[in-house]
Amino acid sequence: ADIGFYGSSRKVGEREAPHYVLLLGGRTREGEARFGQVVGRLPARRVPEAVERILRRYLEERQNGESFPAYLDRVGAASFKPLLQDLQEVPPYEEAPEFYQDLGAEGEAFSVQLGRGECAV
Repeated sequence: ADIGFYGSSRKVGEREAPHYVLLLGGRTREGEARFGQVVGRLPARRVPEAVERILRRYLEERQNGESFPAYLDRVGAASFKPLLQDLQEVPPYEEAPEFYQDLGAEGEAFSVQLGRGECAV
């Protein structure tokens, strides 16, 4: 995927906060398969803003008719790290308890769930 995520977590103080690792530039096409490059690990609550920033920058900087994959090839996935750096911060639980709940699980305390990976089956 041009923009991809996988689940993660980070311990902040005594609590776990749900995170997603952001990858850019992955793709498959005939004769080519490429994994996305890790750009950062973001609190779940900041993922929508990260996607908005990425797309806004693409729309502002793309050249005539340039596709998103071509744009990523030109500027490099790593060039997005500074753009998203401030989004990696997690406020203390007392200030923003919603950062300690996963997207779509409002009101539920987040906890890491370990299980068998899909490759282990």
